[in-house]
Amino acid sequence: MAVRTALNMVAFSYTPNASGSPGAVNALGLLKTFAASAANDQRDAGGLATRTPVFLNVKQGQTVDFTVFVPNTVSGAAEPVLSNLDISVYSEAGTSYLGQLRSGSIDVVTLTKEASGIASAYKSPSATRTQIQVSTRKLVISNAVDMPLMLNGTSAAMDLAVVFTVGTVSFECPMTLKSARHLVDREELQFEDVVLTPKGSATGPSDNSLLGNILLGTSQVALAIDTGAGQYSTGSGMWALITRLTTKFEDGNLIEQNGQLQFQGPAVWSAG
Repeated sequence: MAVRTALNMVAFSYTPNASGSPGAVNALGLLKTFAASAANDQRDAGGLATRTPVFLNVKQGQTVDFTVFVPNTVSGAAEPVLSNLDISVYSEAGTSYLGQLRSGSIDVVTLTKEASGIASAYKSPSATRTQIQVSTRKLVISNAVDMPLMLNGTSAAMDLAVVFTVGTVSFECPMTLKSARHLVDREELQFEDVVLTPKGSATGPSDNSLLGNILLGTSQVALAIDTGAGQYSTGSGMWALITRLTTKFEDGNLIEQNGQLQFQGPAVWSAG
C-alpha cells in the first residue's frame, strides 16, 4: 500500500489580490506545515421528548492552516530563507534594542463578519478591520526598560513607535504599551517581556507577500494547492481570506510565518 507523505506535495501557491493583476506566488519550497479543514455549524432539531440530539448541518466553513519560512528576496542571496542573523533593526521610540532582542512576533488578525446569503451552505467571511500586536522578549542589560514606563510613566510615555527590519521586510507602527513583565529566575538571565498594540496605521512591505497583503492589502488570495492526495483551490472568481498571520523571530532560528486562510464560499476539490 502506497501511503502519501509530505514528499507527495505538488503545489502550494497563492495569487494576491493586493493590486491589479499580480502573478501567483509559488510557496511550496517554503512550506513547513499544511492542514485543510472543514467544519459544519450544527443545530439540534430534536423535539422536547427526544432523548438524543438530531443534528442538522446549517453552514460550513473551510480553512487552511499553514506555516511557511520567509524567503530571502535579495538577489544572489547565499541563503534561501531569512534567519535571526538577517534581523538588522529593532527599535522602540527611536532607541535600538537589537543587541538585547531575543525573540518576538508580529501578529496580524483580519476581523471578519459572515457575509453569505441565507440560502448559502458555505460561509463567506468579509474583512471589517485589522488588528496588530507586537510581542518581544529582551535581555535586561543594566536596568529594566519597559516596566518603569508601565509603573511610573505618563500615558504619553507609553507610546512607542516600533520599527523592525529583517532582510528586505520592514515593519513600522506607532504603538502603545499593553503589558510588560520583568522575569528573574534562579540560574537564568533576566528578561523583559512586552506586548504593544497599535496607535495608528502600520507601514509594511508593499509587495504581494502574505504580510504585505494582510497588513496593507485586501487580505484576499486565490489558492491552488495540490497535496498529491487531493487538490484544493478557490476556483474561478473565488477568494480565500487571510484571517491570521504571525511572523515569529527568535535567536538561533529561522523566521517563520504561521497563519490561517478561510475560503469565501465553497472550496473546489478534486482527486489527486
